[in-house]
Amino acid sequence: MELPLARAALQRGLDEGLHYGAQLAVIFRGEAASVCVGEASEGRPLAEDAVLCWSSSVKPLMAIALGLLQERGRLSFEDPVAKHLPAFGKEGKADITLRHCLTHTAGLFASTMEGQPRLREDAPPDEVLRHICDQPTAEGWQLGRRCAYDSPAWYVMSGVATAADPEHRAYEKFVQEEIFSPLGMSSCSIGMQPERRARLESSDLLAPLYLRGPKAPPWRVLPEEKNRRKVEYPCPAGNGRGPAKELAALYASLLPGAPGPLLQPETVRQITAVAREGIYDELQGVDTPWSLGFAVNCILSGRHASPNAFGHGGSQSSWAFADPEHGLAVCCLCNGKPGPDLHYKRVGAVSTAVYE
Repeated sequence: MELPLARAALQRGLDEGLHYGAQLAVIFRGEAASVCVGEASEGRPLAEDAVLCWSSSVKPLMAIALGLLQERGRLSFEDPVAKHLPAFGKEGKADITLRHCLTHTAGLFASTMEGQPRLREDAPPDEVLRHICDQPTAEGWQLGRRCAYDSPAWYVMSGVATAADPEHRAYEKFVQEEIFSPLGMSSCSIGMQPERRARLESSDLLAPLYLRGPKAPPWRVLPEEKNRRKVEYPCPAGNGRGPAKELAALYASLLPGAPGPLLQPETVRQITAVAREGIYDELQGVDTPWSLGFAVNCILSGRHASPNAFGHGGSQSSWAFADPEHGLAVCCLCNGKPGPDLHYKRVGAVSTAVYE
């Protein structure tokens, strides 16, 4: 499996200044292939083992983590959050469930908007969680009937995962031990320890994200990618890191008949079936069908995917999806953020070319 059309699409994006470099990983009915184009930094080709930031493409790990805990009898997706985090139930939030959080219908995004008490920039996740617990939902919010992309909900759910875990592990440690390790995703992490960051930097395997200039290149490294604390910060909503081939392996584990699956088939069906449809996302400005943690049948999977393909994207730079009908798992990590319109042009071109 050589993926010549997908490689050509990535190369066109490189030539057009849509990215500085990109990794593409495809697993089709158990056969894996990788494509890399461009550079990680000037004069340094982007390797398939390079570790890139996934941004919001890390979010589906929450559905998998909670699915594992549900299978072990520790929680249910229908549980009120306050059942596991009593402090969350104040300010009118007692009826918010994990399902609401996963479908972006909980209204917690308001806790970080203008006019709310400000958190210090490097506040640890447990401090962020306490802050969210103290805040109300958005004014006039209709629980489960309105939708707004809701990254604060991931801090809440990470707190639930820790509370429900018999060992009370931090969310990033739970994911490392219960998801990444069993799947052989040894280069992946949520945030990272300082020692690991230093080791990756010294071996030239930590590839930063770049932001395109207002109209065209040159590219410049995102400021947060230069900030060691931000690279290390275990943000459950936006700081997963690893190579494309390992995130593709995660999606392949959710396909029917996958060897040694993490989740039971019924749980996979539960987290990937449409759970929210026909509700406009007031922050992202889209109406995309949503499961318990994944976008379903959307632009991420291109023109040829089956209607039950599911996946997630991240900040104009990454996307991954699985197509159960075709036995296909795909991940593309680009180290350039060209702006939303150009990014979605790139997404459609690459994902469609994978099938052709």
